[in-house]
Amino acid sequence: MRKFNIEGPIIAEDHYHVLPLGRVNLDEILELIRDKRYFVLHAPRQTGKTSALLALRDLLNSGDAGEFRCVYVNVEPAQAMREAVEPAMRVILGALASRARSVGDEFLYDVWPDILATFGTGALAEALTRWCEAEQKPVVLLVDEIDTLIGDTLISVLRQLRAGYDQRPAGFPQSVVLCGVRDVRDYRIHSSSENAMVTGGSAFNIKAESLRLGDFTEADVRALLSQHTAETGQPFTPEALGTVWRQTRGQPVGVFASQSGPGVENSFGGIAQAWGEAVPLVFLPGGSGVGSYDVQPNFSATRNYASVTKLALSIDRIDRVGAQIRRAFHTARQGRPGPVLVEMHGDVLGQEVPEG
Repeated sequence: MRKFNIEGPIIAEDHYHVLPLGRVNLDEILELIRDKRYFVLHAPRQTGKTSALLALRDLLNSGDAGEFRCVYVNVEPAQAMREAVEPAMRVILGALASRARSVGDEFLYDVWPDILATFGTGALAEALTRWCEAEQKPVVLLVDEIDTLIGDTLISVLRQLRAGYDQRPAGFPQSVVLCGVRDVRDYRIHSSSENAMVTGGSAFNIKAESLRLGDFTEADVRALLSQHTAETGQPFTPEALGTVWRQTRGQPVGVFASQSGPGVENSFGGIAQAWGEAVPLVFLPGGSGVGSYDVQPNFSATRNYASVTKLALSIDRIDRVGAQIRRAFHTARQGRPGPVLVEMHGDVLGQEVPEG
């Protein structure tokens, strides 16, 4: 029996799903690839980016959309190298060679260690050049989680792709798709080696388009729930279907509650990451009583989290719970998604919510 999935890309035989390429403008993407363009695909987490990239890889390698050699690579493991560029290149080239080998291309697997030893931090560009020169088909490279790279490592990758751009398609990938939660133009990258802030638009000024993977439509949501009904026999009333759509608008929102005191204070890193990665999230931290809210050393989540949330609210009256929670979910989804904080004061939580 298939199940709903929110952990990584779908497996068709295991998960309810809509066709991944049905949620993008496939004609536009294929035109960009045929026109030898480098472009960005971005969307919030858990919306199907990786599933779409893998489906695009399979389509391009099938020959149904033309003759291409398409390879997908996830560069997130190199995040652990932070701004150590050469070790990060080792991780990226190893992952790229392994992924190329999985689609039948052995070239990089045999040569990348020697290229790294010779070219060091510039090994990515040289490896791509040699690979494309040896490959009979135009190469299309799909780079996932590009915005997880940090500082000088991210700058190096973007600049090496830019430096080889004029050699495409015979000596560099015909098309490169950079995928992440943000548009490359929004990157603000601190370079430790240059002691300067570098914008993504400057480091990667060859970008032709920025495409956003759309949220699930109401038809998509109904299709997923109908698959569940078909396999389990569990029906959804029209009212339930309508409620699911109204509450999500095609973009799932996470909810996280923590205890007051240490629980709130130790959650800062996770909320900051959600802010940076445009993850829609409603954070419900416990707080001190309204009467002791400003008394030291009580921790004010509303004040301290203001810089890493789209909105920081405080529920100081029980009759405001419904309105504030609705506002939180709406704000988390609207525009660029992100976390919203609703601080729940301990003495208010013990009261009864009035009817209506």
